[in-house]
Amino acid sequence: VAKFSPDYASTPVNNLINADMAKGNKLGVDATPTFYLDGKEIQADDTVAAFQKQINAAIAQKTHA
Repeated sequence: VAKFSPDYASTPVNNLINADMAKGNKLGVDATPTFYLDGKEIQADDTVAAFQKQINAAIAQKTHA
């Protein structure tokens, strides 16, 4: 905690935070975590199996295209 507070208040850390926030805002991210697959936001019922299904389907589509 003693190191966190001054680091968090530092210009380099704030520049990184602001850059991440700007990128998220540009992409329309309004919550975290937000996941993207091939540049498209994905939603998957918050389960590993649901994400795995979408990822595997994307892989299958790319390998059969």
